[in-house]
Amino acid sequence: MRFDLHKVRSYLVNELQESPAIARVEHDGTDVIICQLMTGESVIMHLVERLMSINDIKATLDENNAAFRHTVFILWGDMLLPPENRLYQPDDWMEAFYTLYDGLIYGYDSFGPYASVFPVYFEKQPQSYKRFIRYGEAINVSRLHCDMVHINLPEFKGFWRVADFEPRRTQEQATDGGHAGQSAGSESQRPLTTERNSMSTYYAVLMIAHDADREVVRAAYRKLAREHHPDLNDSPDSTSKMQEINEAYERIMQQFGDD
Repeated sequence: MRFDLHKVRSYLVNELQESPAIARVEHDGTDVIICQLMTGESVIMHLVERLMSINDIKATLDENNAAFRHTVFILWGDMLLPPENRLYQPDDWMEAFYTLYDGLIYGYDSFGPYASVFPVYFEKQPQSYKRFIRYGEAINVSRLHCDMVHINLPEFKGFWRVADFEPRRTQEQATDGGHAGQSAGSESQRPLTTERNSMSTYYAVLMIAHDADREVVRAAYRKLAREHHPDLNDSPDSTSKMQEINEAYERIMQQFGDD
């Protein structure tokens, strides 16, 4: 078990050090790797070889948030993830992971002298709680990017910094809930009615930077409200646009601890 973990860690550290997207690997332990992107963002990768409860997942995310680090969980595929090409009823902790990463869980395995890290897609099925399990190709570490997400599951709610190796998805892809046969696209500019929303979408709605403070957020909201409120704007989509603006404002202000 530990030998496999060391091989995967060595593989990841080598890939990160060779990637032009990575400024440096700051620290690597047996099951933790910390690196800094060229964008200045910090990413912490957890190589997970044991089951984690939802409370454990939340506690790890909260700790990393406090350190301004974006989290990637990478699970031991053979022991923790279901076999591929089958329908599977996920456990609640699996649902937390694949919601966090927009329909997938990252897995790792080793084969003789080789190691691999790959996405495992939990593809939504019509009128079923089961998910179709599909294994993807090995990750490309140069795609590593960071985001803040809002998760809204009954037992798993919060705002967390995450990092992802997948291309950013369009609104249509996110609403569909699957990855098969989908091409990379630009991030949606509208809030999504799903359990996972990118905070980048909310900031885009208010047309402000991700590091905007409370007063900047409030000023942007007031400006847009004056432009789009149905009482002041008689366009057909003014009501739906105002709903988007209200949702974006509410979610962003919740990050500051404001109701």
